Amino acid sequence: MLKASTTAEMNRHVEQVFAKWKDRPIASLTPAECRKRFEEMATKGLRGKGPAPVQATIAFTTLRTLCRWAADEYRKRDGKPIIEVNPVAMLKADLKKHAGKPRDRRIEADQIGMFWNWLQDARGRAQDAMASAGVDLIIFLALTGARKMEGATLQWRNVNLDEGWWHIEDPKNSNPVWLPLSQQARDLLTKRQGQSDSAYVFPSRSKTGHMGDPRAALERFGKLIGMDRLSCHDLRRTWIDLGASACGLDIIKVELLTNHMPQGVTQKHYLKTGDLRAYRREVQAIADYIEQQALIAAGANVVALRA
Repeated sequence: MLKASTTAEMNRHVEQVFAKWKDRPIASLTPAECRKRFEEMATKGLRGKGPAPVQATIAFTTLRTLCRWAADEYRKRDGKPIIEVNPVAMLKADLKKHAGKPRDRRIEADQIGMFWNWLQDARGRAQDAMASAGVDLIIFLALTGARKMEGATLQWRNVNLDEGWWHIEDPKNSNPVWLPLSQQARDLLTKRQGQSDSAYVFPSRSKTGHMGDPRAALERFGKLIGMDRLSCHDLRRTWIDLGASACGLDIIKVELLTNHMPQGVTQKHYLKTGDLRAYRREVQAIADYIEQQALIAAGANVVALRA
């Protein structure tokens, strides 16, 4: 079964990119039509405002998946698939060309202290509960390496501050996991307790009831350090990099703590992936490193000690 977010993304492409086709039988689509629509999207974008090859690639990758599903699921009277040749197949080279390189943006170790101090200052200047929740969400992501929506949708019923853990109930990879909290994260969540009667840790006045994407605040900091942009996922890459490079932690443990499923045969079948509360030392080491760098950035006379 698809996750709700995946279904919503597919529906968005059908309703927008393929709006003129949405009421047609999927088997009636032709390779020529797909080529023409792909080139329109790639050169003009959805609303004719400029080239959008990456978005065109994502949309037609979705359509290719839907066509494959229809071919597997439905048959003609003679038993043949309703789609014998996927109309998107001839775009294979174009989809590969515009898929884009994996992003590598992150906050470097020598800038993480500045970032932490900037966050604390932003939190102190927050003008209302919404602004405060947005900054706190960024702080939480910086301390945990969590995916944006794993933090944004976190509910109090999945947090235990006395024992120091939190639970991702419905993650992207369908692997529910219990994770340890650093003392810094526990302090942050303790401050948030009782600030509202919402079930969400980071509530908002939106229809969802929880925070969305605190992109604006992140991009403001990104510009301060010369980055074109900075996203929540960049914080995830930053957390992994700090753990492995700056703190010298076992990369397998660091990846597990971001709920990445291990790929090695032994790791996949023998490592515990659902309950990682025993890895408290690792999350604490990263949080302590961030705070130490913040003191250095603020001009304190601090010397980093070898772990």
